[in-house]
Amino acid sequence: MLAPSTVRLLVGHLAAVYASAALDRLVTVSPVQRIKLPDATQERVVPLTIGEVEALADAVDDRNQAMIITQAGLGLRLGELLGLRVQDVNFLGRSVKIEFQRDRLTQTLVAPKTPRSRRTIPLPQVVADALAGRFVEAGKKQVAMFAVHKAMFLEASPAPAKAALSLKGRMSPSVRLPIVEATAECRARLSAVMAEYEAS
Repeated sequence: MLAPSTVRLLVGHLAAVYASAALDRLVTVSPVQRIKLPDATQERVVPLTIGEVEALADAVDDRNQAMIITQAGLGLRLGELLGLRVQDVNFLGRSVKIEFQRDRLTQTLVAPKTPRSRRTIPLPQVVADALAGRFVEAGKKQVAMFAVHKAMFLEASPAPAKAALSLKGRMSPSVRLPIVEATAECRARLSAVMAEYEAS
């Protein structure tokens, strides 16, 4: 179902086409007349208070707190928030570039709807602190997972990856040619590094 504002926009385009056709005597009269259009008045947006944002951030798990603070602090649409990349955040220059948004259906990064939606906005300290904390945490997790990543290439790919998934009960250990099963030594090493990562 189209939004009322979209309906009004489309009817406006159609009315312009028929008005031009009537002037060129291609039609005798425009049928786009006396059409009752839906009310496009939008409700006033009332932003959350600082206390409400803090309460919301406290209510979600740790991995999503930075997302709550970033959306509130930058005033982003949800698609823009989900389309934010590491390279879009300039900590030294205290700015954030909005270059993409995440498509709701395809989950891919796409250009914003309008050229004006591409913009650079100030980076508040509270948002910088929240994002910096997530980057540091992500870096630590990356270092912790290095041994697991390295183990994925102990033998010809994708045998180790399939073996790791089978060790976690996510798939059957059996494979079909031309893929061959990981060796017992490889599986033992995978089991050890994954256990070490999970214990960290």
